[in-house]
Amino acid sequence: MIEFGWTTPDAYDALARFHYRAGRPATVARRPGGGFAVVQASEDGETVGVLIASMPTVIGTWRRLPWPGAYNGIEKSETAKRLNAEVRCLSRVVVDPRWRGRGVAAELVRWYLARALTPRTEAVAAMGVYCPFFERAGMTAYQIPVRSRDARLLDAIHAAALRPIDLMVPTRVREALQTTPWLGGELGKWARSCRSTRTKTTGMAHEAIAMIAGGVVNAPLTGYAHSQQAPSGQAISQQATTKRATTQQGAA
Repeated sequence: MIEFGWTTPDAYDALARFHYRAGRPATVARRPGGGFAVVQASEDGETVGVLIASMPTVIGTWRRLPWPGAYNGIEKSETAKRLNAEVRCLSRVVVDPRWRGRGVAAELVRWYLARALTPRTEAVAAMGVYCPFFERAGMTAYQIPVRSRDARLLDAIHAAALRPIDLMVPTRVREALQTTPWLGGELGKWARSCRSTRTKTTGMAHEAIAMIAGGVVNAPLTGYAHSQQAPSGQAISQQATTKRATTQQGAA
């Protein structure tokens, strides 16, 4: 029988290598009283899955889909204040490969949602289209629009007679670079246009950059949202204590 309960970020470290994003997220939220917002699934003392809730990022235009007008069209400081009071982000959900396919990930999310620290919970995942456990747990999916840098790269590879999946095949990219050398410039622009890839790809060969870009454009981001029922006569903004906002968050 699998048991669920609050734990510390150390529990995640044992399974981090099984997650498609390396390392812990930028932040780990705290629970009232000082505990961490980390949920552990275990059997006979062995950790089989972990969920981490983080502080939300201020930037997130997709939130206008589930919560129109709540966090858009206001000053950044007010946006941060509202988000910190009302939203937590499920930034990591990882399950030991030996336990996958048994509903552990969805149950981790359900367990957290039943004890959510804020009236609203969100998640952003690159693998949602392949493993929709957030939806199985009761969250609603929202397709996040393709970012401008990804759209430009998709146009470029189409003009170079490549498919998005071809970016993952170095020989196909190498052949395309020989016939359409301008593709290398487009790959470089893609890498430099975002801080998360700018440093990582410095000095990297075009084929290697294409591999990273392929992992992004072949797994479009999906947003997930869940809202708790607010007590009668009480505004959502009064539900939680304001905490410091962060400008980064990891996809689950």
